[in-house]
Amino acid sequence: MLSSIYLRPTKINLHKSQLLLSSFALFVLLFVSTISDAKARTVDEGMLRAAIIIGIMRYTTWQQAPEKNINVCLVGKSKSTRYLLALESTLKVHEKSIFVFEYDQQIKNKNGCQVLLLGAKKERPLSSLKPAKSTLVICDECSINKKKSAVLIRKSSDKIIFDVNTRIAKKYKIKFSSPMLELASKVN
Repeated sequence: MLSSIYLRPTKINLHKSQLLLSSFALFVLLFVSTISDAKARTVDEGMLRAAIIIGIMRYTTWQQAPEKNINVCLVGKSKSTRYLLALESTLKVHEKSIFVFEYDQQIKNKNGCQVLLLGAKKERPLSSLKPAKSTLVICDECSINKKKSAVLIRKSSDKIIFDVNTRIAKKYKIKFSSPMLELASKVN
């Protein structure tokens, strides 16, 4: 009888000590995260840009929906390029695999581009690319095609933001969901 009385408080004390230890660990974690060096908590800019591009694609509806895959065609290079190439075919948008190609290679294969990603290096005028109707045109670090893109991804005060041009999107028969438009920095 004495041993059972002794065991109960031990179990309760053990439970309380675990709870206190967990609470303390959570407090330390929160405290350390608020005072830690900002560089340790930063995400690579290219990775963030690639995540934004994938997110935009998830909130996009094409008038002519891609049949099998979503082909992302690169014109020039941006900080997101290597991450998109690394994630190629591992991610799905609208239950379709994403494939990333250099624009010239994809046009030779005649598989079409559902997303045209315009980067900074080796940039060409959009008129020379002749995107098909129902193409999402995204400017990621481009300069000469900023006003001709449905989405402009840009850096502002150490933040990566995006603007949406609904007039251009309508021209290319693209629709964006309202949650995406709410996340955009500018919608015009």
